[in-house]
Amino acid sequence: MNTKMLSLVLIGVLLFSVVSVFANGHEEDEPQENDKEEAQEDNAVDQQERVKEQNEKTKSVRQSIEDRVMKKKEILDRAKKTREETKEAFKKAKDELKEAREKAKESRKELNELKEKIKGCKGVDSDNCKIARREAKTHAAKFVDGATEQVFNILQKAKEATQNSNMPEDQKQQLLERFEQKIQQLNALRQKQGQIQSQSTTKEIKDAAKKVKEFWKQHKEEVKQQNLKVKQERFGGVIVKAEKLQEKLQKQLEEFKQQGKDTTELETKITAFNEHISEAKTLNDEAQPLIENKNMKEATDKMREAHEHIKQAQQTLKEIKNTVHAQETLAAGLTQ
Repeated sequence: MNTKMLSLVLIGVLLFSVVSVFANGHEEDEPQENDKEEAQEDNAVDQQERVKEQNEKTKSVRQSIEDRVMKKKEILDRAKKTREETKEAFKKAKDELKEAREKAKESRKELNELKEKIKGCKGVDSDNCKIARREAKTHAAKFVDGATEQVFNILQKAKEATQNSNMPEDQKQQLLERFEQKIQQLNALRQKQGQIQSQSTTKEIKDAAKKVKEFWKQHKEEVKQQNLKVKQERFGGVIVKAEKLQEKLQKQLEEFKQQGKDTTELETKITAFNEHISEAKTLNDEAQPLIENKNMKEATDKMREAHEHIKQAQQTLKEIKNTVHAQETLAAGLTQ
């Protein structure tokens, strides 16, 4: 009996110990689970903050890119508008120059016809001869005015061409100022010529014509030099574009070779194109010191020859395009 009671007591103590241990173990696990949940919540909050911060950065970068694009577009639009306005002004000056030349040519023709009439009136004071002399004065005054207008349009055209060029800004401004000074000087002559009419004496008309002639003689070479500078600089820009095109053509040639295509004809034409561009560049470079030294004739000859090479290069480029197109058409046919 005692033994059984002792056994029961021991079993009870053992069960109590097990329950206590289980209870204690459960109580210890509960804080760990809570800590884990809190950590997960904290991580979720941190993640949300990071996502929000990243979204803000992305939005800021996107806005910055959009601002730069808009700014660039505005700059390009302004540049385009300026180019169009300058181009229009240049075209207007060119048309006015052409018109002035035609008027001067017609006036010269009429004046020469009247000179022939007047030759027969030497020492004759008839009414017809008086009319002929009066008409001759009128046409002479018109001729002087037309010649002055022609010089003015030459200066204006040169000024517009300079404004439209890509030469360094400081150099451009110097040229523009010089052209403006010449135009103002010529305008002063034009104002004086406004008083020249058929009633003016022959001497007055001749003096007006002489002043215009002297003005143009004084400034002609400088205007030609500055015009050639602008043309030479502009031609250099054409050559730069052509050289970039050379790189594209070479890349196209390499691609055709990798594809196993026959590139014999294409290589020949590209070589010819490259030679024309190289020769044009050499001639254009040689023209620059000639222009600086005011060797206008030789510089003009160099520029003209360079222009011919560019024209031939353009023709060769058309042939290259036809060759490339034929190759692509042939390749498309073989793959069908």
